[in-house]
Formats: sequence, C-alpha cells, structure tokens
Amino acid sequence: MINNIPELLQLDDLCRSKPERPGWSLTFGATCRDAAAVCLDDQNHPFRVNLQINGIQDTEVELQWNPINDTIRRFNADQEVATEYGAYGIAALIMPYLTGLTVIERSIKGKNFGFDFWLG
Repeated sequence: MINNIPELLQLDDLCRSKPERPGWSLTFGATCRDAAAVCLDDQNHPFRVNLQINGIQDTEVELQWNPINDTIRRFNADQEVATEYGAYGIAALIMPYLTGLTVIERSIKGKNFGFDFWLG
C-alpha cells in the first residue's frame, strides 16, 4: 500500500509537527535528522539522494538534507547509535506512506516487545 508518497522527503520534516507522526517528539526528530545526515554524509552521498524501496510494492523517493557542521558530527561520533537513530528518522518519514500507519509512542525496553515504536 503506497499512499501518495511525495517525490521528495526532507529530513527537516522530522522536526516539524505532522499528522502522520502524532507520537513523535520534535526534539527526538532533530536528533534523528542529525544522525541520518551524518550517516549519509559519511557514505559520501550528495545532499539529495534517491532511495530505492523494494518490497510488496517497489517505489523510489528522493531524500534531501542540509549540510552538517562539526558539532553535529562530533555529537554523532558513535556510529552504532547514529545509524540506529538515523534509521528511526528515515523510517518515520517513509513508513506512513508505505503502510498507512503512524508513530504512536516509543516502546518500553525490557518488556520483551521486540520493537522500538508502537504504530497505529
């Protein structure tokens, strides 16, 4: 189910209140935006890149972000954490269009749920 996915998604949207992310903290969104930008920059991607999404229905979307500065890079020095948070952000941008689901709230660790966010 691909529901009117925009041709261009911007990482800055993670810092904006959107109906498709009612349980999303804008502060956390900024952290995920920065982490994703660092990861993409580390892989020498341009500031605008095509993402090929393969699955039940294949699609392509363009992702855009702003240049990062040294402070953002140093804050995201832990590549494992940056990758995790960057992936959260990119998934939060794309997932509502691919599934029709929204981020409702963060899951609680230690409850054996096995996932990071409740969707609905």
